[in-house]
Amino acid sequence: MWWCFSLFAVAASGTWLNRAVAGPALLTLLFQGSTHLTEQITLRKYPLYAEYQRTTSRLLPWRPGPRMGAGVLR
Repeated sequence: MWWCFSLFAVAASGTWLNRAVAGPALLTLLFQGSTHLTEQITLRKYPLYAEYQRTTSRLLPWRPGPRMGAGVLR
C-alpha cells in the first residue's frame, strides 16, 4: 500500500527520487529484518520448522525453487 502512495507522489512530482520513496523503503527494510529475526527464533524453538522453510516461500506466494534451503537467505 505504501509503495502505491509513493508511486502517486512520483507521478505528481515527475521525479523518481523524492522524500515519498524513503518511507516505503524503510518500512520494507524493517519488515524484512523482523521477518528474518522471527524465522530464526521459530527455527530455534521448533527444529522441524527447517523442513517448512525448505518447502515454502517466505513472503511471496509461489513455489520455491531448488536453491531454497533452510540455511539460504530468502
